[in-house]
Amino acid sequence: MIHVVSAVLIKNGRVFFQQRPEDKDLAFCFETPGGKIEPDESHHAAIRRELKEELGFVIGRIAERPLWEGEVPLKHKENVFLYYYRVFDWKGDPQPLEKQGFGWFTTNEIVGLTVTPGNELAMLKVCEEATVSLHHQPCHCGRCPDPPIGRGE
Repeated sequence: MIHVVSAVLIKNGRVFFQQRPEDKDLAFCFETPGGKIEPDESHHAAIRRELKEELGFVIGRIAERPLWEGEVPLKHKENVFLYYYRVFDWKGDPQPLEKQGFGWFTTNEIVGLTVTPGNELAMLKVCEEATVSLHHQPCHCGRCPDPPIGRGE
């Protein structure tokens, strides 16, 4: 079993997706960025490393627990176990360091993308997270940080 982390970055209700490069399995399918966890590497360290390598992002705060996790059965390959983490802040603009396409997509646009099998399984949770973010509704899922304390209004 291969263990992989994936980062869910949301800006103005839009989710960041990148296309897999032409020379990789599932070429040109869209996915949230991430990659394999190295031996003795934490999930958060893997996210920081992968997003720096793939996109030039410097990652700040990451959710403590995964937004979604699960096994993805793959035909003719070793199965993958994916962990999707919400990334709350980052520095830098995306740079296609692996010559991949990318973009920020609304939940309606995401439905029209050809995505990897793992992203297909996690899609409902990713879109729910984008919707909550867009409407600035407090989330009580236990994964997100506590909402800011009220101003006494």
